[in-house]
Amino acid sequence: LGCPSNMAQVSVWAGNLHSEMLGDAYARKAVASPQQSEEYYTKALDEFWDLYKSGYSTIQMMENIAIIYQQKNAIDEAEKMLLLMKEKYPGDYRADKRLAFLEADRQQQKPNEQRDYDSMAAYYKEAVILYQASGESEDMEMEQLANMMEELKKGGWL
Repeated sequence: LGCPSNMAQVSVWAGNLHSEMLGDAYARKAVASPQQSEEYYTKALDEFWDLYKSGYSTIQMMENIAIIYQQKNAIDEAEKMLLLMKEKYPGDYRADKRLAFLEADRQQQKPNEQRDYDSMAAYYKEAVILYQASGESEDMEMEQLANMMEELKKGGWL
């Protein structure tokens, strides 16, 4: 049926999948339990980071790490993960999409007179190009970003 090394590989794969699913479950629990969200986000990050440090990573897991950091208002950490994601998966639009949302959050934390949405616009533009090339057709977050960009233009920010 297979040599022990194959069984070992299956075991590692199953363990990684289990850890990724557990991290995802903790993240969902954080959203469902606002009073305990910090605890569950921390548990999710622990699971994802253990996997990442072991050499296992998927684009979805990297995106999840960035989203959790963003939820925890750790903007710089989220940005670092998204830039790594962009480097590892250069043809995928999701890193640029997330970077655009992240930049929107970053600018919202600044006083009005200090806000600059140029970086957000650049990430959005790149996300649109990659999104159209991907053949994806129904990403509601891309629509949400398009609406945000339109509002920024109407408001004179761009």
